[in-house]
Amino acid sequence: MAWDVTVATTLAESYLPASSATAAAAASRKEVKYSDLPASFSFQPIAVETLGPINESAVDFFRELGRRISSKFQEERQTAYLFQRLSVTVQQYNAVILHDSFPPGADLWRPMEQLFLVFFSAFNPRDLYYRG
Repeated sequence: MAWDVTVATTLAESYLPASSATAAAAASRKEVKYSDLPASFSFQPIAVETLGPINESAVDFFRELGRRISSKFQEERQTAYLFQRLSVTVQQYNAVILHDSFPPGADLWRPMEQLFLVFFSAFNPRDLYYRG
């Protein structure tokens, strides 16, 4: 088995007109790139957009992988765990992109302070735990 992972930054100007189809297009490009791979290899392109969408064949692949892991370890939630790990990885990637978008030596606290204020004014973390 061979796979190639691509993370498409869909907020880049070059991707904006077709952002809903970016993951599928990136996966198609990878399939063409690896079309001459020997038949003994099974190739799986994995294309993820920075805002979340994943190409359809990768979703099927992760579902099947999760099903097999669940079967092996008798843990039903393995598929959900795979998608959660992928989501966290993309979020970490997004944090790096956000950080790198600031000029060197910039005061990062000001924009982050505003972001946190907006986030926490709309979201109460206690809602996750308290079920009154």
